[in-house]
Amino acid sequence: MSTPDYRHLLSSALAGLIPRGVEFSTGPIPESVDFDYEREADCLKTAGEYRKCEFIGGRECVRAALEALGFPRGPILPNADGVPVWPDGTIAAISHSRGYCAAIAAKSSDYSALGLDLEKTDRLSPAAIERTVHPGEQSFVQGEQKKASLIFCAKEAFYKAQFPLWQTHANFHDLELAVDIASGELTVRNMAERFPGELRALADQIRFRFSYVEDFVISVCWLKCRD
Repeated sequence: MSTPDYRHLLSSALAGLIPRGVEFSTGPIPESVDFDYEREADCLKTAGEYRKCEFIGGRECVRAALEALGFPRGPILPNADGVPVWPDGTIAAISHSRGYCAAIAAKSSDYSALGLDLEKTDRLSPAAIERTVHPGEQSFVQGEQKKASLIFCAKEAFYKAQFPLWQTHANFHDLELAVDIASGELTVRNMAERFPGELRALADQIRFRFSYVEDFVISVCWLKCRD
């Protein structure tokens, strides 16, 4: 039996998840360290080799997505919190998992928040499932690793999306999601008061889409700019 081409499968899935005006790119995590920009290398001097390879692969994906929007290539450096500083006029997100990376990007005039997460569906232990799944989500998950991985993935995408604007550090039980398997969408059912009131007021405008791809799950989260 031949090995599935995960990059092709992940690319096809992500193309079907992103909304209008969002570009994407996927790729393998490189096997060796070869930075395109010395300033990026300087940010990871103390990191291990695999972390450097993840960084390089993710940055290559996000540069390709930004280039598809019409923005020039260049170094993308992290701020003091380790969050990437996107080029002026853009918003983006990166994720890595088990040899693959992906990125999405859009114009910040179109989207105010953008999140992406890619996860394997066979990694959560029973203890991790308990930490991830809100009591209100248990009737959906029912202890199943694959469903719990979807919840984990979607919440990670949301936390990445909200952090640049609201800088909220939250636990998985601080967010309750409702899952519609048939449509491939999730909605926010409840947000803890840990989140700012401004963000909680936007809960019904936050959009999620997801797809299972072999033993991966991929989730996209976004919030459009208000007219």
